[in-house]
Amino acid sequence: GSYGWHWWKTRPKPATVEVHVYDPGLTPIGEKTTPRPLRVEFSASVAPLKAVGTVVKKGIAVDPKIEGTWKWVSDRELELRPREDWPVGQKFDVRFESKGLVASHIKLAKYDFEFSTAPFVVQLRQAEFYQDPVDPNLKKIVSEFGFSHPVDGPSFEKSIKMRFEPTNKEE
Repeated sequence: GSYGWHWWKTRPKPATVEVHVYDPGLTPIGEKTTPRPLRVEFSASVAPLKAVGTVVKKGIAVDPKIEGTWKWVSDRELELRPREDWPVGQKFDVRFESKGLVASHIKLAKYDFEFSTAPFVVQLRQAEFYQDPVDPNLKKIVSEFGFSHPVDGPSFEKSIKMRFEPTNKEE
């Protein structure tokens, strides 16, 4: 039994190539901006030589499906450029087919992975209490919010509600 265990632990293992995924991040706000790509980097050269610099037509499945173009940027880097901006806070599952996408002699450490797009984040940057010096009954809160994605200001202002919650509750 111990001989069999030793053989099993010391048998040759195939060399595998590691896969590193870089989430696309936020699309810069501006007039003529394009969404940032999803980048997949490999620890060694994996692309078939004739595929470098070309668009990948098959061999990759994304769930939920997103319209875009997969392209071999180099022999170690693959990227997905979406047609439209990335959805906010969406999780995607990606699966590579074992045949055709990478060179036939390459074995990847993993053939599927997941990534997420940037979530929507609201941050209260500054808030001040204001009391009118002429009319002490007139009180306001002046605040500034920061958003990770573009927001329609007037509709945001209409949706803000305030209520008083005392912090010292006497029992």
